[in-house]
Amino acid sequence: MGNADDRRRKHMKTLELGTGALVSDLIPRSHAHLRIGRVFFPFETKTGELVPWTRFIPADRAFSASTTWHELLDSAGQDAANFNAASGQLDQRTAEGLRQLVGDLTMTGLRWRGYGHETGEPDYLATTWSNAEEWYISFRFTAADLQTGMQVPEFASDDDGRLAWGGFLYPDSLAVAVEPERLGALYGSGLLTATGARPDDTMPPSSGD
Repeated sequence: MGNADDRRRKHMKTLELGTGALVSDLIPRSHAHLRIGRVFFPFETKTGELVPWTRFIPADRAFSASTTWHELLDSAGQDAANFNAASGQLDQRTAEGLRQLVGDLTMTGLRWRGYGHETGEPDYLATTWSNAEEWYISFRFTAADLQTGMQVPEFASDDDGRLAWGGFLYPDSLAVAVEPERLGALYGSGLLTATGARPDDTMPPSSGD
């Protein structure tokens, strides 16, 4: 099995990412010139209610792109045991927000081969500081393909350097890089919980992993 994997690895493409622990290090280098932020997926109460991260952020407090799920709940006096972390499955509002963000672009997505429903041969390698080398299956998609309940691709990018995102396995959030024309869809639609990333903002491991 090991020899077969070694042979397969030789024919894979490598996703070029940063090597540190910053939010920006999850963006492919081909899109690193764009403005970078972080999109947070809602978590779920034990009764099934979806809760956006912003519910627990005071109006007078800055929302940092380095914030972790537990830090947020602790600061609001909430018990994390009462909530389930997001794990990359798109809820209705996030799916619609990402569709607006993608717009008319055609994207290449990479989804981890370890999800049980994935079929096809892995054809990409990627290594992040939070995970060992992982294998991904690539596919092309448009906005219409982003549907409620689907597992979001951990990485996605267009061919012209206009939009990209990246995340860990079972992501509770994504690092997102956008051209100026898409900033309105990222921050102004009311569908996505997002904040801009400073150069020193770190990306914590996903609480869904």
